[in-house]
Amino acid sequence: MLVRRCITVLTGVGLSLVLAQSPGRAQAASVVPTDKVMVGSDGTIEAPARSVPPSSFLSEAGKRYMAEHLHAMQDPDLLKSDGGVPRFMKHYVERDKAMFALDRKDIQIAGVHVYDYAPKAGVAVGNRRRVLINLHGGGFSGCWPGCAELESMPVAALMGIRVVSIDYREGPKYKFPAASEDVAKVYQQLLKTYPSKNIGIYGCSAGGMLTAMSLAWFQTHGLPTPGADGIYCASAGSFGGDALFIAYPLGEARIPSAAPSQSRLGYFSEVDMNRSSCVSYRIPRDTCKISANAVGYCDTRFRHEQGSQYGCPAHQSGSRFGTARMGRTLPWFLL
Repeated sequence: MLVRRCITVLTGVGLSLVLAQSPGRAQAASVVPTDKVMVGSDGTIEAPARSVPPSSFLSEAGKRYMAEHLHAMQDPDLLKSDGGVPRFMKHYVERDKAMFALDRKDIQIAGVHVYDYAPKAGVAVGNRRRVLINLHGGGFSGCWPGCAELESMPVAALMGIRVVSIDYREGPKYKFPAASEDVAKVYQQLLKTYPSKNIGIYGCSAGGMLTAMSLAWFQTHGLPTPGADGIYCASAGSFGGDALFIAYPLGEARIPSAAPSQSRLGYFSEVDMNRSSCVSYRIPRDTCKISANAVGYCDTRFRHEQGSQYGCPAHQSGSRFGTARMGRTLPWFLL
């Protein structure tokens, strides 16, 4: 398998960490707890406070990492970045550089800046005609090279495969479709060496969204569909859904000051995400034009119900790659 074999995610987070920091916690302790869930006439849910334990699927190491990550998310100083690397992420990047024996080329492909990774011991025999494209996270406004390094190094080393991470143009300086154009340029150049069925493209958070946007761009610009795609910690369309009220406290141990929206991402300030066919990737489930080899998607950050709309299930399309559906996740490559 091209991508699925290396995708392991962390699930489950602690809402109790948020509640413990919330103003008025002492007063709440004197209130008699209730299990009653209130349902408004429009379907709005009011649920009583609950402590959410770590997922039973997590290993002990996973639970330790999860707690470390959630505590870091509550430290404003650790959320700052130095040279494109968030401070909470710095020791993970340093650890991976020491752990994984990789060659990294700092080059340009088709005029686009990339990091090109390959195992020092050489690409595995079964992957010599394969390549992965990584699209890093960062809200379309940063996290290069921090996110790119974390999302690429473990994959390249553990799979024994070449990974090309793209330093695509971001907001607020650049606007849509700059990033999609950059991805398409690199993809077209790689197509000169690799058949489309042997190219995989994946990303987390903003990179997951850009993965879907790139597939839409390829389709509307006459480019072949890659053999595998992975949309993680993201949706394949615009912002919305009930995960806006769940993902932040459970996944990042904090309540957002405002719900994520198109208006808050400068990169999309000049396009309507709900109308452009090159932004929101939505197709009928009986029209399998998106990659038949779609590898995976997460549906609990940004848009809870959007994930299932972006493509056709692999078991229906006859794909040789499986489909992994994941919810309430943290990036596996931080573990």
